[in-house]
Amino acid sequence: MELTVAQKQVEQKAVTLHDKLVEAVQAPIDTSLDAADLKPVIAAHMQRVGDYTLLAQKGEKEGLAIFNPAKDALNKAKAELMAVIKKATAPFIAAKTMGKKRLAELQEMLDECDAELQRRADEDARNRAEEQQLRDAAGLEAAGMSAEAESILETPVVASGDKVEKTKVDGISTRKNYKAEVVDLSTLVKAVNDGTAPAGCLIADQKVLNGMAKALKENLAIPGVKLVVETVVVGRTG
Repeated sequence: MELTVAQKQVEQKAVTLHDKLVEAVQAPIDTSLDAADLKPVIAAHMQRVGDYTLLAQKGEKEGLAIFNPAKDALNKAKAELMAVIKKATAPFIAAKTMGKKRLAELQEMLDECDAELQRRADEDARNRAEEQQLRDAAGLEAAGMSAEAESILETPVVASGDKVEKTKVDGISTRKNYKAEVVDLSTLVKAVNDGTAPAGCLIADQKVLNGMAKALKENLAIPGVKLVVETVVVGRTG
């Protein structure tokens, strides 16, 4: 992207000011001085750094004002393009969503059919096995082997039918997605507290906590939460 003269000037001013501020920040301070002598040194150092910092703040604001028209035009063009793309592809997305939903429903129906057929095959196999067991026991009983016949009848029948072949549709595959839904937050909190659920199940709302800290300041008192106080510089840009 080719910059305008004004935009190039912003870039040059920014680099120059940055270098001056680096020099000011890195200027050494003789901390071996007595506190009375050290105070004015620190104040002078702070004044110099502060002046450059405020100039940087002002320069950023002025620089953005120069770049904003081009940025706004680009954002407008992008928004218009995205609107055209959205309108053009909306039918595809709607069709895809509708098709996937129906495919999932049909797959569930197929799974139910497979489960029912498997149940029938297993039941038929068990029936055949039980009939064979009765015939074997009857043969032993007829041969005067009552104990053996009774032992056979007491043996649990374990049998399963042939595996039902899954129906496959060319080009279509499905999988199971698993997700969790919190239905009772208080119970989940208790589980985390008891150690039966990992702490990661609960996420602290930092935005809410910061709002409370800002409102309550030193009066903030929440178990498990520490008040953090940071010094920030607030200055006028003129």
